[in-house]
Amino acid sequence: MKLGIVIGTIVATLKDPSLIGALLLIVQTINHLGQKIDDPLVVVDPDRNAGPGDVVVFVHSPDACMAFPGDLWVPIDAAVVAIVDHVDIGRRTTLRVDQSWK
Repeated sequence: MKLGIVIGTIVATLKDPSLIGALLLIVQTINHLGQKIDDPLVVVDPDRNAGPGDVVVFVHSPDACMAFPGDLWVPIDAAVVAIVDHVDIGRRTTLRVDQSWK
């Protein structure tokens, strides 16, 4: 699992039928301090709860299709599994969602 911040959305009028109703997001991978790492990627949000500016936990592997409800196989390799409120390491909060993101 990885942390990321949603930096945009994608609208696709034609897509695989199994993705109808899912939200396509552009996510910038970040570390536990909120620093950008790696390149942005497309991540599917099956619950349609995340939006621009949200910090999310996502799975980036062929097993990401398991984030979808039911026994349906979907052609994805990254999916949102949680929306983050804050990250704590020990007694110190290293990342809060109310911070301004650049």
